[in-house]
Amino acid sequence: MLDRPTLIANVTGEYQAILELADFAADDTTGNMKEPTDWTFRYLGGSEASLGAASIADGAETQAMAYLTYFLLAKATAALAANMSVGGGRARAELQQQYDHVKALRDEALYTAQSYGLTVIATSTGISPIPFAGGMEAADFETDDSLPKMFSIATAPGIPFFADDAVGELA
Repeated sequence: MLDRPTLIANVTGEYQAILELADFAADDTTGNMKEPTDWTFRYLGGSEASLGAASIADGAETQAMAYLTYFLLAKATAALAANMSVGGGRARAELQQQYDHVKALRDEALYTAQSYGLTVIATSTGISPIPFAGGMEAADFETDDSLPKMFSIATAPGIPFFADDAVGELA
């Protein structure tokens, strides 16, 4: 069994510098690691009532760590995007470089989490992305019925969409 504090410690230790850049801490509190950890437990089938005291069953530790890594990096990407400025100069270039690096890590973490079963949701208007995943469109997914689908929608919980590119990348 892996409890919340241990899961958070196992994942955040590697990303401490990114947490600092995004201005949130490795604490299981609102505005910090609570939301990414809650999303992890939701996607692993946890009920809303049990999120605060949930633990990871034996055998699901790697899956949980992959999910939390994605949600942590997605939250950091969203925070860095929100801090983008339209000013110029070295500070802007440094922030863009940091954002691009964290976004690339987030994208890699998303692929890893998907390999462990993180899913997207089909809606009447197309695909509802994984929280924080950015602007995915239905066209991003395989539509030829003769080919296997890239993403499973069978077990995904209903969740809202959080876009990370609210401000967008700087040109």
